[in-house]
Amino acid sequence: MLSQISSLRAKLTRSKYVAAASLLLVVLCVWLVVQPADAAKFTDRSIYINSSRPSDTTFYIISFQYTTTAVVGSVKMEFCTSPIATLPCYPPSGMDLSGASLTAQAGETGFVMDTPSPNVILLSRTAAMTGPGVSSYRFDNVVNPDATGANADPREPEHEKTNFYVRLSSHASTDGSGPEIDVGSVSATITPELGVLTQVPPILIFCVGVVINDDECEDVDGFYVDFGELSSDETFYTASQMQARTNAQYGYSIYVEGNTLTSGIRSIPAITTPTQSLVGVGQFGINLADNSDPDIGADPVGPGIGAILNPVYATPDHYLYNEGDVLVTSSGVTPVRKFTVSYILNVPEDQEPGVYSTTITYVCTAGF
Repeated sequence: MLSQISSLRAKLTRSKYVAAASLLLVVLCVWLVVQPADAAKFTDRSIYINSSRPSDTTFYIISFQYTTTAVVGSVKMEFCTSPIATLPCYPPSGMDLSGASLTAQAGETGFVMDTPSPNVILLSRTAAMTGPGVSSYRFDNVVNPDATGANADPREPEHEKTNFYVRLSSHASTDGSGPEIDVGSVSATITPELGVLTQVPPILIFCVGVVINDDECEDVDGFYVDFGELSSDETFYTASQMQARTNAQYGYSIYVEGNTLTSGIRSIPAITTPTQSLVGVGQFGINLADNSDPDIGADPVGPGIGAILNPVYATPDHYLYNEGDVLVTSSGVTPVRKFTVSYILNVPEDQEPGVYSTTITYVCTAGF
């Protein structure tokens, strides 16, 4: 990115970015009716799984309505890869109920829980008559299937590996044995996570010109200024602009390179310490302030208030120029900020004639 007093040049590198997010949608509670000839079916059957990700430890709520008004002492819940009661119950791969606990119950209550095997829950109570209404049971610390389908019924090759079923049955006994009173099943789905990957690229947008007209450095006017014909009885001055923004974690620094104005072996001295403009004295200097003597320059503008001027270049009406000096620094992500650079030039009466020129380069580096 170059600016020059005789010839101000700028190069601009721009990049933009897009971010994404992911949303995991879980749809459960599909049920399948299974009704042996000698038993009625549960109605209003459903299952809720708080997290459907494979192998998560989560809680389940299983709900249903007892259809038959009868004395019930136990309810058996078998977790299988098939809902059909006449087929063997193959446990879903990775599922584990051994650490599960019954933490809430409504409707028909008084049950205690046992897990006679890692895929079976047995609710038992002192046998009592069932009544109307939906009953629900919450089980915490259930480990979801791993969705590999390794234990799926080999006789069902089209079986969805992420689906599993809970076979339900009520019994008069307290241990899940004997004739079934009501039966049925509910279906659930384990949903593998969807991975979404994106990248926010490093961004540094920096430009230099006589006038910068927009925040994106897309509209820049001029890279050349001419002081005209010099004389020792007045101060000559001009200005340019530079603009920067970055998402760099450690911000950016802008520094200046280039010599004072020269013509062959002749030169106009650069001001090495902050000094006011002195008519008739050989001086070349810059600052980034709003000046009144001469009336030129402006304070920085834009939301990037974290960009801090080097104090020696921020004092109004005081100028200097040292090659390699840092003009601006920021300590983190910095929104767009525009700076006005003012240039002053004075010559003595005995300044040798010639065409004096230089190229000034502004360099912006970011800390990613």
